[in-house]
Amino acid sequence: YPVPEISRSGALTYDISSIVNNGPYRNIVGNSQNYSMSFDGTPPPACAGIDSLAAVCHFPNAKSCGSHEWMKVESPSAAGFVLLFSGGSAGCSGRRQSKVFLKCDPTQLGNVFLFVSDVSCVYTFDIFGPQGCPISYDGLPSEAVVANGYVFDLTNLPSYDLIDNYGRTHHFNYMGNDAGSANCGAQSVLCQFVPASTYNDAGNRNMIGVRQKNSTSTKLALTFGGGLACNEGPRTTILSLYCHVYELPTVMVDRDNCRYEVSVTHPA
Repeated sequence: YPVPEISRSGALTYDISSIVNNGPYRNIVGNSQNYSMSFDGTPPPACAGIDSLAAVCHFPNAKSCGSHEWMKVESPSAAGFVLLFSGGSAGCSGRRQSKVFLKCDPTQLGNVFLFVSDVSCVYTFDIFGPQGCPISYDGLPSEAVVANGYVFDLTNLPSYDLIDNYGRTHHFNYMGNDAGSANCGAQSVLCQFVPASTYNDAGNRNMIGVRQKNSTSTKLALTFGGGLACNEGPRTTILSLYCHVYELPTVMVDRDNCRYEVSVTHPA
């Protein structure tokens, strides 16, 4: 799912699968405007043809208010967390974005969607339910990712020096930056060297999301948002893991829209 089933941020873990699986989209009314919110990775009908990964849209004026492509997790706590969807349609002082607050309330079912505010094209919503309450998985490895009921232990995933399709060098390390660059923080999973004296953070461990988990458990795709800003928004890295008993060569691609794709075949 573009929205993570299990979103790991710091030491806290949240399970939002019941929202992801409960219907294709929700319509919300606020400040005389109508909004549509999607959790299955397809755009709400109001945004069809505008943004293929839209998470929130205005309707009927068909404006994307934030994309799954630029999702990140913010402010995790026992009271809940925030899903920030940026990279929406241009307008106001920049591109539209939405802040969705998932608030811990075990008495609700996650079906209470409320519009809160619209300030300078930043749209704020509240969702009340158990999905905002941290959960624990006792006995799992510290670097486990849980998706669709499968557990992936990425503790021993090695680091790689990769060359993209433009001939530029990148250093990948799932455990965080070890390339010796002050410009790529300790939580950077992909550090870009362009040229050798310049370093770009292309994705952050604290902003991990489960993008795809197929039914045969042969592939896991993770997103790492919150990298250094560029023309389309914060740099994002997509890590696709393919299951094999042996480690096989990796592939690195720059998709030209501040999105970097790393493919790894590994027992993890």
